[in-house]
Amino acid sequence: MRQAMLDAKGRAQRIAAVLHRDVPDGLVETARRVSVFDALGEDLDLLGHTVTGAGFWRSLLCMGGISVLSAALDEPADRWAKDHGDSRPMRALEDAGNLLPFAALGFSCLAFLLAEDPTLDSASFASLEAGAVGLVSALGLKYALGRARPEADQGMGSFTPPGPRQR
Repeated sequence: MRQAMLDAKGRAQRIAAVLHRDVPDGLVETARRVSVFDALGEDLDLLGHTVTGAGFWRSLLCMGGISVLSAALDEPADRWAKDHGDSRPMRALEDAGNLLPFAALGFSCLAFLLAEDPTLDSASFASLEAGAVGLVSALGLKYALGRARPEADQGMGSFTPPGPRQR
């Protein structure tokens, strides 16, 4: 119990130091500024305690299983998509899927412009920021790494690194 109280006190001190705000009396006696290295040590200690928990390993096994399953189903799903991709319903589904990011950004923009609730306002702004970062990083990585477009039909592992092109 005492250790939990000390941990809560340390957490409150770190939060107060990050926010550069006063801590209410009774919660923490003094709010000291935490150095980056102290915070890193505490975070690594917390990570060590997290890794030893059963929930962490359960999540890791679930994510590993999903990754193995998706790797095993990747080739059959790609073959099925190539065989059925020219049908009218599949083209309509592709068009709808291509519009989803723009619809989500549009709804975020509307929420940002029309929001009266500060929580919704900040969440919609964060959504717009995430969309912009995703767009810029996807385009930047595509051109920086030379990833082929799906229409080029060069396969999943085809990369042409930037630089002088061979003719």
